[in-house]
Amino acid sequence: ADYRFCIYSLKIPPPPPPPDLILFSIHCPHLNPLRHLDGFTPLHRACWGPLLKHTETVVALLAAGVDPEQRTEDGKLPLEITTNSATAKVLQAALRSKANANSKPEL
Repeated sequence: ADYRFCIYSLKIPPPPPPPDLILFSIHCPHLNPLRHLDGFTPLHRACWGPLLKHTETVVALLAAGVDPEQRTEDGKLPLEITTNSATAKVLQAALRSKANANSKPEL
């Protein structure tokens, strides 16, 4: 089977897989679904890319519930490894949203 197909070519969205499996199932179906051999999660791998399709993949992963604070095996956050300004903005918004959701109102 050819696992190099692009998720963006699908016209009808498939049933939702677990969030971390979206990119993993495309690139590495035989390995651990939560972390690639290079220590990156699918979110990190998407953040690494410079193209619009990479930012769109980050948006899809975050919308599916992937934690924007996942760390690589050497401790890096997705925001720390991206050089894509659009992806960085998406990650910053996700981190702000998570921080706001986790904050408790003072009584």
